Amino acid sequence: MPIRSTAIALALATALAACADGRAGDPRLTPSVERRLDRAPDAPAPTLPLAPVALATQADFDAFERDALARSTPETVLGVYEALADGAQPGAREADAILLQRLALLSFSASADQARLERTFALADRLHREAPASPHTLYLLAYVKRLLLVSARAGRAGEIPAEHRDVADKLRDDWTRLLAAAPDYVGPYEQSAVGIRRDLAELTAALARPAADPGAAPPPPSVAGADATEARSTLWRHEHANPGERKTLCETWLARDADLTPRGEQTRYAELVCAAEVGAPEAGYAALTALVGTPSLADPCAWAARLGTPPAGAADALSAALARAGLPACPAAGP
Repeated sequence: MPIRSTAIALALATALAACADGRAGDPRLTPSVERRLDRAPDAPAPTLPLAPVALATQADFDAFERDALARSTPETVLGVYEALADGAQPGAREADAILLQRLALLSFSASADQARLERTFALADRLHREAPASPHTLYLLAYVKRLLLVSARAGRAGEIPAEHRDVADKLRDDWTRLLAAAPDYVGPYEQSAVGIRRDLAELTAALARPAADPGAAPPPPSVAGADATEARSTLWRHEHANPGERKTLCETWLARDADLTPRGEQTRYAELVCAAEVGAPEAGYAALTALVGTPSLADPCAWAARLGTPPAGAADALSAALARAGLPACPAAGP
C-alpha cells in the first residue's frame, strides 16, 4: 500500500470529519443561550475516529467513494484526487493508474459541462502517454470514445452514421485490446469483462451493417430528437456511475421539462430506469405501460415488481397494455 494513497485517504477523512463536526473554519463561540453549563468552555470538540484506507484496487476505490460521497460532495473527492494527480506515476504503479482513471470518470460524472469534459479527455491523454498498455488506460480510452459516440448518435438504434464509424472502429479496438490484456477485468463499480464483451459484440454487429445513409429520411422526432439523444447518454452514464451519482442523474432526468418533445422508446426507457432508481412509481408505471410490446422491455412484470405499489389506476392500465400485446398479467404489485 503506497504511503501517498494512505495520505490522501486520511486527508479526505479529516475534511469529512470537519464537515461532520459542523464547525470547520468558524472560530466563534456557541451563543450563550445554547451553551451547555455542565461542560467546561474549553472542552474539546467532538471528533470522528480516523483510520488509514487502502487505495490499491478498483474495489478499494469503490468503497472509498461510496463512503466519501455519502458524507460529502463530488467536489471534495475530486479535490483530494487532484492533489495526488500531479505526482502520480501510472506507468510504475497500478494504483496510480486507477487513481487517474477514477479522477477522470468522477470529473465527468459530477458535471457534464465543457470544463469537466476537457479534464476527462486530458486525463485520458495523460494515461495514454504514461501507461498505454494498462487495462485501466484502455478502459478510460474506450469510455471517452463511447461517450463521443453516444452523444453523437441521433439515428436509429443499431445504426452508426458514416461520419462516426472511425470513432466506433477505435472503440472496438480499445475494447478488444482491453480484453486481450485483462480477460477478467473488473473496472469501476464492478463494470466487468462480461459487460464489455456484450457491448463489443453489439458494436461489432452494428459495424458489420452498412453505414446509415446521411441522405435518408430521418426517423420521427420522438426518436431522432435531442431528447432521445440525451436519453441514450443518460442511460449510459447511469450504467457507469456510482450509486450516489445515479440518484442525482436520475432526479435531474425525471425533473426535466419533457412536454416539448413527444416521448419515444429511448426516452421512455430512461424514465423507467430512473423511476426505479429513485422510487418514483407514477413516472415509472407511465413509462412501463408505454413500453409494453417494445424491444426495450424484456420483462414487464419484473419492472413492475421493482417499481412497487402502483398509483391509482396504474395497475389496470398496465394490465390492459399487456393484454393488447398478448402478454400475461403481472401478479399484484406491492407488499
